[in-house]
This record gives sequence, structure tokens and C-alpha cells, in this order.
Amino acid sequence: MFSNEVLYYASTKPDKLASPTTSLASKFVTITWNVTPNDHKRPVTSYLVKLKAKNNTFVTETNICNGALSTVVTNTKCTALMSLFTTNLGLAINDLIVVTVAATNVMGTSLDSDPNVDGITAKKFP
Repeated sequence: MFSNEVLYYASTKPDKLASPTTSLASKFVTITWNVTPNDHKRPVTSYLVKLKAKNNTFVTETNICNGALSTVVTNTKCTALMSLFTTNLGLAINDLIVVTVAATNVMGTSLDSDPNVDGITAKKFP
């Protein structure tokens, strides 16, 4: 008599993502990124989006982008009012909005992406 066959998959945290991009439409900034090049057969359950504050530290600001929301996970993007970048992060007019993104699955969180080096700068709207 033989036992049932069991399959095991070697899994690990997702691979590092490419740098995100930023765009502006009206008063809204959209941060977009591509899915991880390899999730190692474990679906991504959330993203850790970090934004560069005026003091040059990267912070998680869920009022701007909550990477745990299912819509953010599905669409790999989030949109927030420009005023949140100047108010919550202390960015001055013409400061580049700099972002990194990491993917999380049940095995852990990837390395942070490289930050974007171009894109949208902070603006003030009437």
C-alpha cells in the first residue's frame, strides 16, 4: 500500500519591486507601481508604501496610501489629495514626492523598491 503524494513548494518573501511612479490629475497625486516580478507562489496580501518626509526620512502615511486596503493591493496604486503631502509630510512647494514600495505575502516583506527619482513635485492649489 502506498501513501498519498504530497507536494511542497519552496516559498519566500516577494522579490523587490521596480521604482514606483507618481502622476498628478487636478489636485490628486497617484502613486503607481508594478506587481512584484516574483511572489514565489504566495499572493501579495499588502504593500508597504513609504513616503519621504521633509526631514529626509521615509515614513508610512496611511492617510496618503494604505497598502493594506484590498483596492490598493488589487490596483497597485493609490490616490490622495496633494495637500496631504504638504501637510502630513511637510513638503515645500517644488519638493519632489519620493516613494518606495515593498510587497508582503505570508512569507514576509520584500526589500523596499528603489525610490523614484523623478515625477511630481509638491504644489499648492487655491
